[in-house]
Amino acid sequence: GFSAYANAIQHPFVHDDVPLIVNNALVTGPWNFKGIFLHPLDFGVETDLVRSYYRPVLDVVNHAVFSLFGANAAAFHLLNIILHILNGWMGLRIVEMISLQIRTDAALARRHAFIVAAFFMVHPAQTQAVVCVSGISNLIFTFFCLAAFLFYLSLRQSSRPSAPMAGMTVMFLLALLSKEQALIFPGLIVLYEGSLAIVLPEHRIRMERILISMLALVAVTVLYLIFRTFVVGAEPFTVDPTAGGFSRFAAMGHILLINAGLWVWPVDLHYFRSLDLLSSHW
Repeated sequence: GFSAYANAIQHPFVHDDVPLIVNNALVTGPWNFKGIFLHPLDFGVETDLVRSYYRPVLDVVNHAVFSLFGANAAAFHLLNIILHILNGWMGLRIVEMISLQIRTDAALARRHAFIVAAFFMVHPAQTQAVVCVSGISNLIFTFFCLAAFLFYLSLRQSSRPSAPMAGMTVMFLLALLSKEQALIFPGLIVLYEGSLAIVLPEHRIRMERILISMLALVAVTVLYLIFRTFVVGAEPFTVDPTAGGFSRFAAMGHILLINAGLWVWPVDLHYFRSLDLLSSHW
């Protein structure tokens, strides 16, 4: 993973890095937790898209890096690469645990996990998220979602589920505070359980733990949306179809299909990808 992206360390801040880091007073100024957690990010303009930008964990992480290394783009690039490697390792552990769950031989499970993790680490579609400093939003929200899923897998097998339940809930909340796309995580749990029931119809489902887990995730989601909307004032999904928050949410399925296509056939990769969010979502 490091060898694939190490050449990015020498590059400067570009594009979104400038407003999100270089010109962001919450990153470059003194610590301001009230400003970070109780207000959407201020770009100096007032639009629905700007009011919908609320990712406080990113400002905390970026501020910590800036406090240690200043406006040194190399430090931010290095953090992205480290996060990507950690995500690859967690992906390896998840694939290995699932393979063992469906009674795959341990050696074969490790081999499968290594192949999937290696594919994940060096796939060209990962380039934007890893080499662009502001791509940390994708890396860190993926980090917390993978950690939450690891806790969920432990929860299903543990004789003492309270600790992994707490870990899953906290990781999911941090994922939401890193990027709003983490809202899909409960759906991934449902997809996993449905797929497992098809592959292993004889597998004993611990329905009580699944339901408790889903209730915890739904409760965190509701509290997050209430806090974001009524306390912070960030607009998650406004009813105006021309506004930024609604448009990004409505276009999410289209964006996922585009990204899935790039994973299957990674051609025409570039930083800017045109998608008219305001005219048609599909």
